Amino acid sequence: RKNEKQIKIYDARKVDLSDTNPEDMCIGSSCVLAVSEGYIIELIRHPDRQEYAHLEAKFAIADLEKITSRRSLKNLMILHFGKSSGTEKGPTKCAYVVQESRKCIDLIKAYYVANFTN
Repeated sequence: RKNEKQIKIYDARKVDLSDTNPEDMCIGSSCVLAVSEGYIIELIRHPDRQEYAHLEAKFAIADLEKITSRRSLKNLMILHFGKSSGTEKGPTKCAYVVQESRKCIDLIKAYYVANFTN
């Protein structure tokens, strides 16, 4: 179907970037990143019912400034948002270790180029 909107799901783990030393970076809880044409949504699965989840954070792809990584942590994806985006206020930096990081980054870039550039 041509006009069908797709959402792609990626298993991930949240990363605390407050420590600059890579060995000290805290890899946090499991989460799911849902990527759609307009948003990147962080969901936390219910501990007892894996088919249920709650919304942890939502970011507008239109507010994305850049995506970076660090060689010190494999499959790390850092999303930089320049202004208030979705559920977050002010400039925001979110980091995730994503099992399929390259596919996830490529999809986010494709949605950004297709929808938010001239």
